[in-house]
Amino acid sequence: MLLLPNFRANFRAKFKCSLASTECDRVAFDPKPPFPWTVAETIGWSFVVLIIFVAVSHGIAFCYILLQALQNRSLSLQQLSQNIETDGQLLSIATGIAGLCSSGFLYGLIKHRSVKTIAPCLGLQTPRPSAWLIWNLLLLLVILFSDSILRALEQSQTFTEQIYQTSPNPALLYITLVLIAPIFEEFLFRGFMLAGLRSSRVGSMGAVIVTSLLWAMLHFQYNFYFVAQIFVFGLLLGVARLQTESLYVPISMHSLNNLIALITTGINLSS
Repeated sequence: MLLLPNFRANFRAKFKCSLASTECDRVAFDPKPPFPWTVAETIGWSFVVLIIFVAVSHGIAFCYILLQALQNRSLSLQQLSQNIETDGQLLSIATGIAGLCSSGFLYGLIKHRSVKTIAPCLGLQTPRPSAWLIWNLLLLLVILFSDSILRALEQSQTFTEQIYQTSPNPALLYITLVLIAPIFEEFLFRGFMLAGLRSSRVGSMGAVIVTSLLWAMLHFQYNFYFVAQIFVFGLLLGVARLQTESLYVPISMHSLNNLIALITTGINLSS
């Protein structure tokens, strides 16, 4: 009977380690390594990155409209811009290029500071294989649960269907939404922004809530119910980032979510 408490303690420690990074097997990882930017600098540079993303994507959209206007002189600019938000081809090109440009700027910003602590701060370390599996399984459960609630509320996802139908090259749409967008968004929100905010007075969970809220607000193309779902997903991604101390886990979860959304949309449209 005296061995039972030790057994429970060892079991809890092993389970917690399975959710975390490979560092559990080696050394105790500092959950809050020093971040080389202040909170104000973190927020300021985060908005600069977002401004770059918006500027590049809108610039591409403007050029796209002008090109379409030259090819279809009978249509006015107002007519061409009516369905621009749900144009799958434009979204793939604009989001892909803007995501690469913004990620490159953020990488250059971090590289310019050139400090040794930046990798653990951003979670640029490989997690345990069990962490990949457990957190992605948790995501699948959250997707099933949230989708069942949305169906009960008679909420349908029309935006994804519209961009899928208006994308002549689905492969480009997959590359943008499954690879480029998740890497950029997680690099910014769960990497740079979360690392800076968690060192402030809001703490780790406060940083998760703030970054999840800002991330959800950016998806204004969806209605309230789907934005709420995105906010819940953001909380899960943020907790996964904290527990594993690895940015690669939320990136994989984000990519898996987008991949499932595109595959199910394609199946529904073809049936």
